[in-house]
Amino acid sequence: MFFGKKILPLFKNKPSPNVYGACLSLAFNIGTGAFKKSTCLRRLNAGDIEGAAEALQWFNKAGGKKMRGLVRRRTAEADLMLKGEFIDAPI
Repeated sequence: MFFGKKILPLFKNKPSPNVYGACLSLAFNIGTGAFKKSTCLRRLNAGDIEGAAEALQWFNKAGGKKMRGLVRRRTAEADLMLKGEFIDAPI
């Protein structure tokens, strides 16, 4: 099964391609179970895209330690969600 099909039923409304892409990246990294319980998804389903973009950025730790790479990744995903493009996201 295509991974993206696992998260589509979690949205109350069809997400825009930008929102879907950002959420797909997050869910792939944290797992569908964690994504399903996330504040990011709850806020999206409540219509609060700015709040969802903020909550998405909370997933920036590994082993309890904030990781610079995860901070950059989550910032890029939030930018994609809000603006439709990646901003200053070095590969």
